[in-house]
Amino acid sequence: MRQVVAPARVGLLVGCLLLAACGTAAPPQGQPAAALVPVLANLASAKLPVYLPSRLPSPPAGSNGYAIDARATAGSYDVSIHWYAKPVSINAPVAVARDAFIAEIWGGAAGSLPPMPAATFTGQGESVAIVPGIVGTFYPGHGLGWTEGGWSYAIMSGFATTPASLLPPARRIQVSLPAAGNPIGPGTHGQLVMPIGAEAPDTWVRWTQGRFTYEIDGLIMPGDEVARALVRVTLP
Repeated sequence: MRQVVAPARVGLLVGCLLLAACGTAAPPQGQPAAALVPVLANLASAKLPVYLPSRLPSPPAGSNGYAIDARATAGSYDVSIHWYAKPVSINAPVAVARDAFIAEIWGGAAGSLPPMPAATFTGQGESVAIVPGIVGTFYPGHGLGWTEGGWSYAIMSGFATTPASLLPPARRIQVSLPAAGNPIGPGTHGQLVMPIGAEAPDTWVRWTQGRFTYEIDGLIMPGDEVARALVRVTLP
């Protein structure tokens, strides 16, 4: 798959009870975004629930389509989406720029997915109000973390000495969450990590649904926004 974001990462596993046992919510059945309909044939071999976003951001000036990679095995699938100057076929061998990266979605066994950025906090933490009723902990030189709706959230930064620069992205994430307090739904358990560095930050999301783990890396469309737009698609 195309992958234009490749910092060193440490894997994180997210645990969850089996779907049937804990009655967790799951993305609803639905149609993917129109640009993603052609990928369904490429994912037909997948024997797990396949989730794709029901909407995508429109291409900006200078782009007239999407470059999309889509592949699957019986136990996994992987779809990456970029803006591109013109419409191209699925899995076309074209070069794409980081600033055209919309998002990538994986599903499969926990150990088969790319490792997420490590969310590690050490040292003395400071309580910080993110939004009314939600308090996080800021760790100088590490970042800001909080929990809500059965999920953990982390804005990572090795440069922040005060929480001021981390509160705007934290508040954007928090205020956009549905009533369940997480991007997927009640009873789910997962993790969101946003590592802030010199470039625009990706937003990573990982959760377990039944026997499978799902992961999103989002840039133009942040991972939590992709997660909120997911639908379970019907494969041919």
